[in-house]
Amino acid sequence: MKTCSKCKIEKEESEFYKQKSRRNCLRSECKECMLNESKKYNKNNKEKRNEYRKEWRKNNKDNSSVRQKEQRKKLPDYYIKAKLGVKNPPPELIEMKREQLTIHRLIKEMENETIR
Repeated sequence: MKTCSKCKIEKEESEFYKQKSRRNCLRSECKECMLNESKKYNKNNKEKRNEYRKEWRKNNKDNSSVRQKEQRKKLPDYYIKAKLGVKNPPPELIEMKREQLTIHRLIKEMENETIR
């Protein structure tokens, strides 16, 4: 058990993020407090965050787009759920949609090759 330095509540060690530089390898604030602090910061610094993101995307355009394309190729669950438009679809539906998207991509590739 460990006490959070922000909320002063004693919590399980799993409720704290790891930090190797600390003696016990755990941060002093619990995950919940850190999340609340992060939300508060983001709300109060919206313009600053947007500017930073815009600048980062401009400077890392190649890396960012390549990384996004690689992620989409993997067809992760969150991507498929967004495509389905359903909040909590059953796993069978996710797999069916994954197969459908894979087939659709293969067809598109084949069409592109015949056009060239």
